[in-house]
Amino acid sequence: MKKILTLLCSALFLSFCFSIFLSTPESTQTVFADQSSEIEEVLYEIDLQDDGVNTNNLHERFPNIVILRAYPMFSLIYEERINQKYYNFDTTLPITENCAEMQNRYLFLLNHYGFIHDKQEYEIHGLPLSKILVWLDKNQINDLKKTYSIQEKTV
Repeated sequence: MKKILTLLCSALFLSFCFSIFLSTPESTQTVFADQSSEIEEVLYEIDLQDDGVNTNNLHERFPNIVILRAYPMFSLIYEERINQKYYNFDTTLPITENCAEMQNRYLFLLNHYGFIHDKQEYEIHGLPLSKILVWLDKNQINDLKKTYSIQEKTV
């Protein structure tokens, strides 16, 4: 009786193994099949070096855009000293609050390194931005390509 039970269990186990290994690829489907092609939103980097965009006017220039990261434009004199080359935006806060926090952080660094003249200028005119990383859909990117130099980014 034990031999028959052992043979029966072995046969069931082998048939289970063969059914797994011999299954056709058409019968298996990945969980994320065809969903990646439906995504229309992509990350883009917008070059702002020649457009005069700063922390004071960023919300006016890009009012309905999700900004993920901003890169301040620094003088070559102290660019090497400042390790924080970009500021990550909190997407739950308005652009104005993110800009104020970013400006405070970088003004503190300028003060720390003794660049008082630039700090005072940026307090009045805003911190100039060299580029921003944004999340756009296809319609928004076509409108912005008319004005700015834009390239697609993978992060």
